[in-house]
Amino acid sequence: MEKLILCATVVGAAFAAVLTLYATNYSLHQDLAGGVLSGRLALEMGARFDLYSAYFPPIERFWYIIAAAWGGWTGVGLVNAIIVQTLFAVLISALLGFVIRQRTLGAGTAFFIVPFLLLLVLPILYKNIFGLREHLVILGLWPYLVLRAAGDKAINVDRGLRVLLGFWMGFTLLFKYLYSIVVFLIEVADTVEHRRFLTLFRIETLVSAGVVFIYLLIWLGFNPVQLEALSLMRGAIGANLTDPAAALKAGFNVTGTGFVIWLLLFRFKIAQQQRLLGLAAVVGVVIVAWLQERWYTHHLFPVTMAFMAWWWMVGAALPKWLHILPAIVLAVPFQHQFAKTRDYQVRVLEVVDALEAAGISLTDKRVGLLAQHPSPFNQVIAAQGGLRWTPLMNVPYVSTELKPFDTPQNRGQIPPAVALDAPGARLLHGQLMSLWRDEPPDVLILDTSYQWPLHFLQFSWEQVLSEDPEFQEVFAAYEPVLTHDAALVTFTYYVRSN
Repeated sequence: MEKLILCATVVGAAFAAVLTLYATNYSLHQDLAGGVLSGRLALEMGARFDLYSAYFPPIERFWYIIAAAWGGWTGVGLVNAIIVQTLFAVLISALLGFVIRQRTLGAGTAFFIVPFLLLLVLPILYKNIFGLREHLVILGLWPYLVLRAAGDKAINVDRGLRVLLGFWMGFTLLFKYLYSIVVFLIEVADTVEHRRFLTLFRIETLVSAGVVFIYLLIWLGFNPVQLEALSLMRGAIGANLTDPAAALKAGFNVTGTGFVIWLLLFRFKIAQQQRLLGLAAVVGVVIVAWLQERWYTHHLFPVTMAFMAWWWMVGAALPKWLHILPAIVLAVPFQHQFAKTRDYQVRVLEVVDALEAAGISLTDKRVGLLAQHPSPFNQVIAAQGGLRWTPLMNVPYVSTELKPFDTPQNRGQIPPAVALDAPGARLLHGQLMSLWRDEPPDVLILDTSYQWPLHFLQFSWEQVLSEDPEFQEVFAAYEPVLTHDAALVTFTYYVRSN
């Protein structure tokens, strides 16, 4: 009973601490805020949403609509709702890992408390990616790794728990189904170790694979329109993709580190199973990062966590003095990424202060947003209870159209008007303009706080869309009431004039 009270106290204190943190000093990650705002828009519009949104994966739509729905019904708001959902996901992952460990190698309460806190705190430290899809995928993979690390003792885990693990892992993999590659490579590594082909067909992997397969079949296989939309979306974010040579270099650097570690582990008589499982996990997450071609911070988080999981699996066989080395190595990316969060938080506070000084509140307003980067307005709109009247969290297709002009020779130049001839850009822009024409937003915000992903051009929405008749028709009905031009944040706030 004392152990149960201790665990409940830790969970309750952690829930309260995280909710307090995001309510007072911290804003959500811009992608999480953008996702939950898209969920609220889908909930608000119902069936009409599909007329104006070409791309919103079903699992994300479900997850964010649930948060928007109960957050609205209870009055806790979007931000608290998505935080609570993520907190419960962390709790489920830690509990599953604890039960599996208890039934295999034995575990005390520390094996619940420590993973629970790490799965909660580390994403917050790692550039605030708490609640993002990569975080949710890690939550599904953790109890799975606990089971695989148990070796022959895994036989003590009954069928019911394995099925539950399979459904949980499959559910989380839906958010980023490419991470199924990680599970596949781990299963192959385990099969090589045991030299038994049938180990590929364990209950938990079959269930999780079935969940992912059925999801993809229904979403993309039976609905070719969605497959086409996915292709068009990829074309529309072309400016965000990393140069192939740079991506290949990054992948080789990380994977090479994994191979070096694998070789060094021979010296310390680490069991081959732990060596192979850790290497398979690292290689898998690197392959997924490479396939996404963007190498954002949240794509690197699973790589860091894979190395950390590998350290955990081999830790018992390492000399105690040696643990200081992986601790330092892994602390570096966390310190580096945590330092980056300050810029995002400062930008959000600047927007909030600017709006308050002008006597402006976004609560219950339909906010039409033109922004190349999801931050800082997605966080502000979500926190203030506004309704972002834009299907996507930012407008990436304009940057893709301007990419050919983004050269050192054009540094500081205002780019020309874009034609938006590419199929993806034409589709997404047409849907956005149709939404604004059919159901005009209460306000428009034109944000130029970021040039990203451009490097040299001086961006201007008015200039870039100056030859677009649909935008000009909508834009003519608005007048500026606030212009904020500072070092970190630059935007103009418009209201309808008629």
